[in-house]
Amino acid sequence: KYIETEKRDEKHLSELEVTFNKIVQEVNEKYQFTHLDLKKLTDISQNENFYYDAAHLNHYGAYMLTKTLNDLILVENS
Repeated sequence: KYIETEKRDEKHLSELEVTFNKIVQEVNEKYQFTHLDLKKLTDISQNENFYYDAAHLNHYGAYMLTKTLNDLILVENS
């Protein structure tokens, strides 16, 4: 989501984030995977030009997200 949308929904999202992170941790203990929090790894959510609307990436935003993931995967596997 675009950062301004996240800020507006912050109280609700912060409550869900605790539950989500607990579930991710429990599943990770069983299946060992890398969880990427792209909000902390990229600034995509802060660029309004990457969004079709407040919650959906446009073509260029999707390209940038895919490029970021590709770069992370290639580094992880080298």
